[in-house]
Amino acid sequence: MNNKHIRKHSINYSDFFSMHSLCTVILAVFLCIQNTQVQASSQLAPNFTLKSQLGENIKLSEMRGKVVLLNFWTPRCGICLQQFPLLEKLQRKNNPSNFAVFAIDIGGNFKKFTATAKNHGTTFPMLFDNDNKVGALYSVSTVPVSFLINRDGDIHSTLNEDDLKDTQKIQQIIKGLLDE
Repeated sequence: MNNKHIRKHSINYSDFFSMHSLCTVILAVFLCIQNTQVQASSQLAPNFTLKSQLGENIKLSEMRGKVVLLNFWTPRCGICLQQFPLLEKLQRKNNPSNFAVFAIDIGGNFKKFTATAKNHGTTFPMLFDNDNKVGALYSVSTVPVSFLINRDGDIHSTLNEDDLKDTQKIQQIIKGLLDE
């Protein structure tokens, strides 16, 4: 048997394990980055008209020129209710002539909606989506979920419950959209 032939095709295991370790580290870093990034897109936000807790008709298309944060929730979702102070903080931090928050209840129970809206006393409008048509337009399958919409009416980002906890990061995104 020819030893040259064997050495030529033999694998250097230290190189293999070094390369394997490097690939594992790169994959781990990639997965961590993927899990912490806000999902971005650029599709026109579906228009809707819903009534607020004050009885006003709110039409999304009339918000063009503003950055809008839509938050979908239900009264029986504890995490959703815990987000209201975070949404309030974002609402108060930004100029209402340039930024608006809307919390859309897709729970389908008007009595619970009005009680929740009254108990939380938010400065941002809470909207009632009785038959979940708006939730369906936005493909909402779980709550809470939020969408950041740029001044042109395009969905910029989809935010999950963990994203909203990082109000500094969300504020930076909002500021970037306001500066566009």
